[in-house]
Amino acid sequence: MAKMPTSKIHKPVNPRILIVEDNRINQLLLMKKFEQQGLTSISLARDGQEAMAMALENNPDLILMDIQLPDMNGNLVIERLREEKFSGQIVALSADALPADKARSLKAGANGYITKPIDFDTFFVQLNDFLSVPGGTKKTTRAGDTKKPFAAPASLSGKINADVSAAAKNVFISDGLEKLQILAAALAHTDDETHLAKIKAIAHEYKGNAGYFGLKELEGIARELDMGFANHEPDEHLVNLTRQLVAVVEHIIHENS
Repeated sequence: MAKMPTSKIHKPVNPRILIVEDNRINQLLLMKKFEQQGLTSISLARDGQEAMAMALENNPDLILMDIQLPDMNGNLVIERLREEKFSGQIVALSADALPADKARSLKAGANGYITKPIDFDTFFVQLNDFLSVPGGTKKTTRAGDTKKPFAAPASLSGKINADVSAAAKNVFISDGLEKLQILAAALAHTDDETHLAKIKAIAHEYKGNAGYFGLKELEGIARELDMGFANHEPDEHLVNLTRQLVAVVEHIIHENS
Protein backbone atom coordinates (compact mmCIF):
# COMPACT_ATOMS: atom_id res chain seq x y z
CA MET A 1 0.00 0.00 0.00
CA ALA A 2 1.31 3.44 -0.88
CA LYS A 3 2.26 5.62 2.05
CA MET A 4 -0.12 8.50 2.66
CA PRO A 5 1.52 11.93 2.27
CA THR A 6 2.17 13.58 5.63
CA SER A 7 0.27 16.68 4.56
CA LYS A 8 -3.06 14.83 4.47
CA ILE A 9 -5.48 14.90 7.36
CA HIS A 10 -7.65 12.14 8.82
CA LYS A 11 -10.84 14.01 9.60
CA PRO A 12 -14.30 13.27 10.92
CA VAL A 13 -17.18 13.92 8.54
CA ASN A 14 -17.38 17.64 7.77
CA PRO A 15 -15.80 19.00 10.98
CA ARG A 16 -16.79 22.55 11.86
CA ILE A 17 -13.75 24.77 12.13
CA LEU A 18 -13.58 28.37 13.30
CA ILE A 19 -10.51 30.39 12.30
CA VAL A 20 -9.90 33.44 14.49
CA GLU A 21 -7.47 35.68 12.61
CA ASP A 22 -7.49 39.41 11.84
CA ASN A 23 -4.66 39.48 9.30
CA ARG A 24 -5.96 39.39 5.71
CA ILE A 25 -3.00 37.46 4.36
CA ASN A 26 -3.20 34.77 7.02
CA GLN A 27 -6.97 34.48 6.44
CA LEU A 28 -6.46 33.82 2.73
CA LEU A 29 -3.68 31.31 3.32
CA LEU A 30 -5.51 29.29 5.96
CA MET A 31 -8.77 29.21 4.01
CA LYS A 32 -6.94 28.05 0.88
CA LYS A 33 -5.06 25.32 2.73
CA PHE A 34 -8.23 23.98 4.35
CA GLU A 35 -10.03 23.99 0.99
CA GLN A 36 -7.18 21.97 -0.50
CA GLN A 37 -7.75 19.41 2.26
CA GLY A 38 -11.43 19.15 1.33
CA LEU A 39 -12.59 20.84 4.53
CA THR A 40 -15.56 23.03 3.66
CA SER A 41 -17.31 23.85 6.95
CA ILE A 42 -15.02 26.77 7.78
CA SER A 43 -15.99 30.01 9.54
CA LEU A 44 -13.89 33.12 10.05
CA ALA A 45 -13.84 35.54 13.00
CA ARG A 46 -11.74 38.70 12.83
CA ASP A 47 -11.56 39.64 16.52
CA GLY A 48 -12.17 38.28 19.98
CA GLN A 49 -15.76 39.45 20.40
CA GLU A 50 -16.78 37.95 17.07
CA ALA A 51 -14.97 34.73 17.94
CA MET A 52 -16.85 34.35 21.22
CA ALA A 53 -20.23 34.98 19.63
CA MET A 54 -19.62 32.55 16.76
CA ALA A 55 -18.12 29.84 18.96
CA LEU A 56 -20.98 29.87 21.46
CA GLU A 57 -23.63 29.99 18.74
CA ASN A 58 -22.19 27.41 16.32
CA ASN A 59 -20.21 25.12 18.68
CA PRO A 60 -17.39 24.28 16.24
CA ASP A 61 -15.33 21.12 16.59
CA LEU A 62 -12.09 23.09 16.43
CA ILE A 63 -11.07 26.73 16.93
CA LEU A 64 -7.74 28.03 15.63
CA MET A 65 -7.13 31.01 17.89
CA ASP A 66 -4.68 33.75 16.97
CA ILE A 67 -3.26 35.26 20.15
CA GLN A 68 -2.62 38.80 18.87
CA LEU A 69 -6.14 40.09 18.13
CA PRO A 70 -7.14 43.73 17.63
CA ASP A 71 -9.62 43.95 20.50
CA MET A 72 -8.29 41.53 23.11
CA ASN A 73 -5.63 38.91 23.72
CA GLY A 74 -6.51 35.49 22.37
CA ASN A 75 -5.76 33.86 25.71
CA LEU A 76 -8.50 35.96 27.29
CA VAL A 77 -10.92 34.77 24.61
CA ILE A 78 -9.98 31.17 25.40
CA GLU A 79 -10.50 31.74 29.15
CA ARG A 80 -13.94 33.28 28.59
CA LEU A 81 -15.01 30.49 26.26
CA ARG A 82 -14.07 27.91 28.88
CA GLU A 83 -15.93 29.90 31.51
CA GLU A 84 -18.99 29.71 29.22
CA LYS A 85 -18.53 25.91 29.16
CA PHE A 86 -17.32 25.70 25.58
CA SER A 87 -15.79 22.21 25.39
CA GLY A 88 -14.54 22.15 21.81
CA GLN A 89 -10.92 21.85 20.82
CA ILE A 90 -8.91 25.10 20.77
CA VAL A 91 -5.44 25.36 19.23
CA ALA A 92 -3.57 28.62 19.77
CA LEU A 93 -1.60 30.09 16.85
CA SER A 94 1.12 32.61 17.61
CA ALA A 95 4.45 33.93 16.38
CA ASP A 96 5.60 33.93 20.03
CA ALA A 97 7.57 30.74 20.64
CA LEU A 98 8.83 31.06 24.21
CA PRO A 99 7.82 28.31 26.67
CA ALA A 100 6.11 30.94 28.83
CA ASP A 101 3.92 32.01 25.89
CA LYS A 102 2.82 28.44 25.28
CA ALA A 103 2.22 27.86 28.98
CA ARG A 104 -0.10 30.88 29.18
CA SER A 105 -2.27 29.59 26.35
CA LEU A 106 -2.47 26.08 27.77
CA LYS A 107 -3.30 27.48 31.21
CA ALA A 108 -6.06 29.60 29.65
CA GLY A 109 -7.67 26.42 28.32
CA ALA A 110 -6.09 25.77 24.92
CA ASN A 111 -5.62 22.13 23.93
CA GLY A 112 -2.56 22.85 21.81
CA TYR A 113 -0.17 25.52 20.60
CA ILE A 114 1.35 25.92 17.13
CA THR A 115 3.86 28.63 16.32
CA LYS A 116 3.87 30.82 13.24
CA PRO A 117 4.98 30.73 10.50
CA ILE A 118 3.03 27.51 10.07
CA ASP A 119 4.82 24.56 8.47
CA PHE A 120 2.01 23.25 6.28
CA ASP A 121 3.90 20.00 5.63
CA THR A 122 3.10 18.99 9.21
CA PHE A 123 0.25 21.36 10.15
CA PHE A 124 -2.61 19.02 9.31
CA VAL A 125 -0.88 16.07 10.91
CA GLN A 126 -0.71 18.12 14.10
CA LEU A 127 -4.41 18.89 13.81
CA ASN A 128 -5.32 15.20 13.48
CA ASP A 129 -5.18 14.82 17.25
CA PHE A 130 -7.78 17.55 17.67
CA LEU A 131 -10.10 16.92 14.73
CA SER A 132 -10.31 13.22 15.57
CA VAL A 133 -12.30 14.08 18.69
CA PRO A 134 -15.99 14.28 17.64
CA GLY A 135 -18.18 16.74 19.47
CA GLY A 136 -15.31 18.72 20.93
CA THR A 137 -14.42 16.41 23.83
CA LYS A 138 -11.53 18.13 25.57
CA LYS A 139 -8.05 16.64 25.31
CA THR A 140 -4.82 17.88 26.76
CA THR A 141 -2.55 16.72 23.93
CA ARG A 142 -0.23 19.49 22.87
CA ALA A 143 0.54 20.19 19.22
CA GLY A 144 4.25 19.98 18.50
CA ASP A 145 6.36 22.96 17.57
CA THR A 146 8.32 22.38 14.35
CA LYS A 147 9.52 25.92 13.72
CA LYS A 148 13.21 26.12 12.91
CA PRO A 149 15.48 29.00 13.86
CA PHE A 150 16.09 31.59 11.16
CA ALA A 151 19.34 31.41 9.21
CA ALA A 152 20.08 34.36 6.92
CA PRO A 153 20.77 33.32 3.31
CA ALA A 154 23.86 34.55 1.51
CA SER A 155 21.95 36.76 -0.94
CA LEU A 156 18.77 38.78 -0.82
CA SER A 157 15.84 37.18 -2.64
CA GLY A 158 12.60 39.11 -2.84
CA LYS A 159 10.58 36.73 -5.00
CA ILE A 160 7.36 35.42 -3.48
CA ASN A 161 6.95 31.63 -3.73
CA ALA A 162 5.47 30.54 -7.05
CA ASP A 163 2.74 28.46 -5.38
CA VAL A 164 1.25 31.51 -3.61
CA SER A 165 -2.06 32.49 -5.22
CA ALA A 166 -2.35 35.71 -7.19
CA ALA A 167 -4.97 36.96 -4.72
CA ALA A 168 -2.69 36.40 -1.71
CA LYS A 169 0.25 37.96 -3.54
CA ASN A 170 -1.77 41.06 -4.44
CA VAL A 171 -2.98 41.46 -0.86
CA PHE A 172 0.59 41.13 0.41
CA ILE A 173 1.89 43.81 -2.00
CA SER A 174 -0.99 46.21 -1.27
CA ASP A 175 -0.54 45.66 2.46
CA GLY A 176 3.20 46.22 2.09
CA LEU A 177 2.68 49.59 0.41
CA GLU A 178 0.47 50.67 3.31
CA LYS A 179 3.06 49.49 5.82
CA LEU A 180 5.83 51.44 4.06
CA GLN A 181 3.85 54.65 4.59
CA ILE A 182 3.34 53.83 8.27
CA LEU A 183 7.03 53.00 8.71
CA ALA A 184 8.13 56.20 6.96
CA ALA A 185 5.97 58.27 9.30
CA ALA A 186 7.25 56.32 12.30
CA LEU A 187 10.90 56.86 11.33
CA ALA A 188 10.20 60.60 11.21
CA HIS A 189 8.81 60.52 14.77
CA THR A 190 10.92 57.99 16.65
CA ASP A 191 10.56 59.98 19.86
CA ASP A 192 6.84 59.21 19.86
CA GLU A 193 5.81 56.01 21.66
CA THR A 194 2.73 55.69 19.43
CA HIS A 195 4.87 55.49 16.30
CA LEU A 196 7.29 53.05 17.92
CA ALA A 197 4.32 50.85 18.78
CA LYS A 198 3.34 50.83 15.11
CA ILE A 199 6.82 49.67 14.11
CA LYS A 200 6.65 46.93 16.72
CA ALA A 201 3.23 45.78 15.45
CA ILE A 202 4.44 45.61 11.84
CA ALA A 203 7.56 43.67 12.81
CA HIS A 204 5.48 41.21 14.82
CA GLU A 205 3.08 40.72 11.91
CA TYR A 206 5.82 40.13 9.34
CA LYS A 207 7.54 37.75 11.74
CA GLY A 208 4.38 35.68 11.70
CA ASN A 209 3.51 35.63 8.00
CA ALA A 210 6.60 36.32 5.86
CA GLY A 211 7.57 32.65 5.95
CA TYR A 212 4.32 31.72 4.19
CA PHE A 213 5.62 33.53 1.12
CA GLY A 214 9.15 32.16 1.24
CA LEU A 215 10.52 35.58 2.25
CA LYS A 216 13.18 34.44 4.70
CA GLU A 217 15.06 37.73 4.72
CA LEU A 218 11.91 39.61 5.67
CA GLU A 219 11.07 37.04 8.32
CA GLY A 220 14.58 37.30 9.75
CA ILE A 221 14.79 41.08 10.04
CA ALA A 222 11.23 41.23 11.40
CA ARG A 223 12.09 38.62 14.03
CA GLU A 224 15.23 40.53 15.02
CA LEU A 225 13.29 43.78 15.31
CA ASP A 226 10.50 42.14 17.29
CA MET A 227 13.04 40.68 19.71
CA GLY A 228 14.73 44.09 19.93
CA PHE A 229 11.52 45.61 21.22
CA ALA A 230 10.96 42.69 23.60
CA ASN A 231 14.47 43.11 25.02
CA HIS A 232 14.15 46.92 25.30
CA GLU A 233 17.19 47.50 23.12
CA PRO A 234 18.33 51.11 22.47
CA ASP A 235 16.20 53.22 20.16
CA GLU A 236 19.13 53.75 17.80
CA HIS A 237 19.40 50.01 17.22
CA LEU A 238 15.65 49.69 16.68
CA VAL A 239 15.70 52.54 14.17
CA ASN A 240 18.53 50.91 12.22
CA LEU A 241 16.64 47.62 12.12
CA THR A 242 13.51 49.45 10.99
CA ARG A 243 15.42 51.03 8.10
CA GLN A 244 16.61 47.56 7.10
CA LEU A 245 13.03 46.32 7.27
CA VAL A 246 11.90 49.16 4.98
CA ALA A 247 14.65 48.33 2.47
CA VAL A 248 13.66 44.66 2.38
CA VAL A 249 9.93 45.42 1.94
CA GLU A 250 10.69 47.91 -0.84
CA HIS A 251 12.84 45.29 -2.59
CA ILE A 252 10.08 42.66 -2.32
CA ILE A 253 7.46 45.00 -3.76
CA HIS A 254 9.79 45.92 -6.63
CA GLU A 255 10.57 42.27 -7.39
CA ASN A 256 6.91 41.17 -7.44
CA SER A 257 5.10 44.14 -8.99
